[in-house]
Amino acid sequence: MATKIELSNYLDGLRQRQINFRDLTAAFRENDMPTAVGWSKLLPKFDSLPADADLDTYVEVLKSLYRNHVLYSERAVVVFQFQTEELAPLVHGIDSWVETDSVFAESFPFAVQEETLKTLSSDPVYTRIVASKSGENGRTMICCSKRYVRSREFIDYSEFPEAVLKALAAYDEIVGVRSRFVQAFDTLNFRVSEDRIVLTIDLCGNLSLQDVGRAIIVHVDMLQDRLASNGFKGDVGELRVNFFPKIASLYATADGVVEHIGHVTTSGSNKSERMRAKDKDLRKEPYHQEGLKAINGGTDLFSISKQWDAGGYYIGIEIPGTHKQAGDPSAKVQVAVIDGCRNGTDFRKVLNYLVQ
Repeated sequence: MATKIELSNYLDGLRQRQINFRDLTAAFRENDMPTAVGWSKLLPKFDSLPADADLDTYVEVLKSLYRNHVLYSERAVVVFQFQTEELAPLVHGIDSWVETDSVFAESFPFAVQEETLKTLSSDPVYTRIVASKSGENGRTMICCSKRYVRSREFIDYSEFPEAVLKALAAYDEIVGVRSRFVQAFDTLNFRVSEDRIVLTIDLCGNLSLQDVGRAIIVHVDMLQDRLASNGFKGDVGELRVNFFPKIASLYATADGVVEHIGHVTTSGSNKSERMRAKDKDLRKEPYHQEGLKAINGGTDLFSISKQWDAGGYYIGIEIPGTHKQAGDPSAKVQVAVIDGCRNGTDFRKVLNYLVQ
């Protein structure tokens, strides 16, 4: 039987991960759960639930929301492609990689407190595999890491001293930049039937591409050591799939909606075009179409963001190339971002667009 402590743990976990509150509210309404405008008004409603409230259903809903947000919501993706039948012998006994006595394992599936994170090593980055599960796409391992992030947050200054309020009177909003440590939940998916490992990086805290790159290095080094102990002789880093050729094919394929592209034209300009609404396709926008006509379609794409309707919300891919790569047949982009996914089905659908 579920308890209010479990309920509180999942609510706190979702709040720490800054889940989209509209998505949270929609899920609550679908399951006849309390709703409110903002966390400050929502939490008291759960604290004051009547004794006969259906806590089992509430906790199951929260557990599903939390799990899906941790594993699928917004992820940077790297794919390692091995030779045919090369991967199977290399992952023998990988369940032994799970470290059940780590700091992260003690609190899993929830994050440890930030004060605890501060005490963990940053060089090398404290990273531990805390869980392993088998599914239709092979075995997935959850790897928790200490991660440093900087976030921009709106500051409510209504209760500041009067002198401060006067000094800020000309401003509509005040934004602060906060540096902090978070616990990231990255994953390694071993797809033996495809001779492929899919690494996903948890994008909690609005990581920059440089931050993502540093996180990838941590996992590449770990994979190199683990697989080498099972007889791997190659360089894991060199097995990363290049997503750059996918930019042109995603643009050319008629499905979905293209939200953004970066491209360099034959007339010598560097363009970045973006639609304000996710349900509007840039390829059908008159200004974009006429511009391509003016240069006879002469342009080289170097980045793209594309979305698909998942039934009332959008799931998508971003491939973040740079203008220096435009037109370069040897250009490489070895990381992509998958976002908007609410469950594993969404994530697998978008991943297939990327790797097939």
